[in-house]
Amino acid sequence: MPATAEKAHYDRAMAIYCPQCGSQRMSSDVRFCSRCGFNLESVEHLVATAGLAAAPVAAPAPMLAPVSPRKHGIRVGAKILFASIVSFPVIFAFAIAAGTPGPLSATGLLFLLGVSRMIYARLFEDEFPQPAAPLPLVAAPPSAAALPSYRAPVSFAPPRGATTGELQAPPSVTEHTTNLLDRPNVAHAAEENH
Repeated sequence: MPATAEKAHYDRAMAIYCPQCGSQRMSSDVRFCSRCGFNLESVEHLVATAGLAAAPVAAPAPMLAPVSPRKHGIRVGAKILFASIVSFPVIFAFAIAAGTPGPLSATGLLFLLGVSRMIYARLFEDEFPQPAAPLPLVAAPPSAAALPSYRAPVSFAPPRGATTGELQAPPSVTEHTTNLLDRPNVAHAAEENH
């Protein structure tokens, strides 16, 4: 078969319709719908694989060695100790400017907290990390992910609310005042009778 006849046969066999607007793709070279611009490559793949999309493959998580509680505690204590040493010059300058040694107690407290955390970790925390939870022995079966079918929204219900012919005109602001002027003045009539 020549290349053009083979292409024409392919085009007839792979009649792709746009799932968004319903128009037929003109040729296999066209990647987007000519009417609405929808990407038809994924539709062609779904038709070729009988409606099954390739399941996404997740990258494996890097395996990190678990850190023992003792090492973790020593690291946290070292960070607190480092923070106290770094903040000492700033707090020392503030103490000189304030004329009182009070602010230096904050740096001393941080220093003691860091050293205390490191000693506690060394004496009381486990040296070996806790074993990780065992993985399940049965893996989930691989499933092919299919795209959900497209359903156009259809509503047979009449529109809610009143139509414009049923709406009443709002009353005029001056209508009440005009009606009061049209009535005979009751107070004026009572004065004339006396």
